[in-house]
Amino acid sequence: MPLNRLSLLFYSRPTLKVARELIGAILVDTRGAKEKHLRIVEVEAYIGEEDPACHAARGRTP
Repeated sequence: MPLNRLSLLFYSRPTLKVARELIGAILVDTRGAKEKHLRIVEVEAYIGEEDPACHAARGRTP
């Protein structure tokens, strides 16, 4: 099966679009004796300090 690596351009797009398109992607781990294929089934995406779910939204901590 041919593997398509995601380029830097893939990640240089709006955060929510990238997050949606990562769902279902396959990660391939070639370390070790056996190759592992792992499917991305969940992502978290934060769109900056204005996003209340983002840890940076509350500002710097003391």
